[in-house]
Amino acid sequence: MKILFLFNNDDRYGAGKSSLKLVEELNKYEDVQPIVVTPFKNRNNKFCNDNGIENYSIPYFEETLGNNTNFFKKSVKKLVSRIVNGVFLLKIDNKINFNEIDIIHTCVAGNLNGQRLSEKYNIRHVWHLRDLPITWKYFNDRQFEKMGKSNTTFISISNYVNDYWKQLGISSQTVYNGIDPSTIKYTKNTKQQDKRKEIINIVFGSGLVEHKNPEIIIRAVANLSIELRRKLHIDFYGSAKKKYAHYLTAMVKENNLEEIIDFKGYSEDINNLLTDYDIGIMSSFSEPFGRITIEYMLAGLYVLGSNTGANPELIDQNSGRLFDINSPNQLKEEITFLITHPNEIKRSRKISRPEAIARFSSDKNAKEIHNLYFKNLAN
Repeated sequence: MKILFLFNNDDRYGAGKSSLKLVEELNKYEDVQPIVVTPFKNRNNKFCNDNGIENYSIPYFEETLGNNTNFFKKSVKKLVSRIVNGVFLLKIDNKINFNEIDIIHTCVAGNLNGQRLSEKYNIRHVWHLRDLPITWKYFNDRQFEKMGKSNTTFISISNYVNDYWKQLGISSQTVYNGIDPSTIKYTKNTKQQDKRKEIINIVFGSGLVEHKNPEIIIRAVANLSIELRRKLHIDFYGSAKKKYAHYLTAMVKENNLEEIIDFKGYSEDINNLLTDYDIGIMSSFSEPFGRITIEYMLAGLYVLGSNTGANPELIDQNSGRLFDINSPNQLKEEITFLITHPNEIKRSRKISRPEAIARFSSDKNAKEIHNLYFKNLAN
């Protein structure tokens, strides 16, 4: 069967990585022929070219607005989007023979072109819900109603996402994202780790944006005693807007944490760097899934996660602990516990990876979606 995948422009973070990995895994099935369409040419197209996967780059826009978008920007974006997406629908007709397409798979919630193509050609539609309409809204105020009445099967990447969209009238099936374990470096207990028993190394790899809440870590560590601070080192990975980067840097300086906190910027190689650490922190306010959380587990790190979003679904007593998103003091206590009980980290290092593979591997993810395709076609 031929599956037409409509990507967003992300070729670096969670949605883009997860979508591309799904296509890569499904391409191994003899009965699946994926076709990928991206809105702008990027590394996803290069990957498809290198692996013999049919792909196209045709400009189109997601049809969402920030909640604080002013009237002028809203009007301009709606007009430009209508023109660009109209041209996209004309161009894709010249690229794709829709008589041969069995399923259209839209990979993010904000792209409405898959729905339009599904209705135009009467083709089954699978729509991946990877995020939450909390900080944005659709151009069309009736879009949720239209989605609920469409010929569409919805996939949520966590029960948290599933429950949120259900409140908006959208029923979906939860299929957790998949991560390829072979891409994450892992060692149970290296000599290097034995040598640095005196220092607990912590990593934050979620990206330096406000809703990921990196500042709670700085506040928590600022409350530690000088003696405990000396037993820690923390690296923050991810790019940040200039204003927010200055804000975080100022927080570190004000609390005299320059010697134990480093900002590393964005790294392409973070999967191979994680085994240099003992603890991974996921402190987001409302994480829909959190690939980095699973990557921490696959690398054998102890995970400290906020008690919000999908974190309570992913993190259990084998892989880590949860802390109150509104309590830097509770995060401080969890860090203190791990400094004074290093065997907890060793215990987790041995069992978190096998558990993560069993629950969140990329081949498991692809198998579930492959089965969903056949169920979808049968119905």
